[in-house]
Amino acid sequence: MKTKITLIGVLIIGLVGISNMAFAAEKKIQKETAAANTAEIQAQDIEVRGVVEKSKSGLSLFDGNNTYALEGDHDLKGMIGKLAKINGTLKKDETGATIIVKQAVVAN
Repeated sequence: MKTKITLIGVLIIGLVGISNMAFAAEKKIQKETAAANTAEIQAQDIEVRGVVEKSKSGLSLFDGNNTYALEGDHDLKGMIGKLAKINGTLKKDETGATIIVKQAVVAN
């Protein structure tokens, strides 16, 4: 009788341990998936029309609602104060939104 109780106790402890390991593995997968989805959302191609402005940290684009910092090899100084169409990669982080400029033209 004592052996049966001990065996049942060991089985219960084993089942609880296995379920905890499965739960932890599922949480890890969910966390990794969420991180991958966030990376995809935070770096995406974008086309924005707005006014190029000069700011303390460099050039930015204001589209009427949002302000985007502009980075890249393009010389946009001639577009300051003008309506421009910017194509590039949008990156968002804790400091704000930045467009890595691929193409920039003065908009009509």
